[in-house]
Order: sequence, then C-alpha cells, then structure tokens
Amino acid sequence: MLYFDPNDPREIARTILHIRDNWQNVRDRQRAASAAVFRWTWKDAAREWLLIFKEAAAMAHPLSNEASLEARLSGQTKAA
Repeated sequence: MLYFDPNDPREIARTILHIRDNWQNVRDRQRAASAAVFRWTWKDAAREWLLIFKEAAAMAHPLSNEASLEARLSGQTKAA
C-alpha cells in the first residue's frame, strides 16, 4: 500500500515515480493482496467484528465476568 498526501504535488509525483520505477514489485504485491481478498469470507469478517463488539461490551461493563458478557451478547439475559 502506498500512502501520500493528495494535497502535496511533490508527494504525488514521488509516488508516481516509485510505481514507475518499481512496477514489477508493485504488481506482485497487488496480485498477492488480491489473492488474500478472494480468500476472505463473510465468516472471517463476522469473527473479527465479534471480537470488536466483545471488547466494546467489556469496556462498557468492566466489572462483568466473561460468562455474563457471553450471555448478554447472545441475548440470554438483559444487560443492566
């Protein structure tokens, strides 16, 4: 991934020259990234989001234990 300031003409030019001078490497990295994206599933995305939601719930209820957090997330009990 190449990052640059879109408001800085010199950085834009440097990035373009980098791509021109390293096109083989850039293309190889694009292919590798594309392959990884096509292996990614909705289950993978859901798994990552669930971890984020669990962290957020733990931060909102820091004194809760893991079992009650799991119960709340699965809808078995109502959160206080």
